[in-house]
Amino acid sequence: MMGAKVFQDVFSIHKREKTFETSLAFVVDVSESMGDDILQLTTTTEKIINESIHSKYMPDYYILVTYSDPGLLSVKYLH
Repeated sequence: MMGAKVFQDVFSIHKREKTFETSLAFVVDVSESMGDDILQLTTTTEKIINESIHSKYMPDYYILVTYSDPGLLSVKYLH
């Protein structure tokens, strides 16, 4: 008779929490037109992160992706 652990090892069966990692991603528009909204965005993002840290679903990774108008971005780096 095969025990549960041996069975799981033989068939590579693992509990979900051992198999999957989670991420919490934020995609933020950093264009100049968003300037007035950045404070609210920062406050809301901080609240979401703090809530996730204290939950049973705390992410393994936090990801921040920024984007803006390519034309404006190019001009900023050229000056």
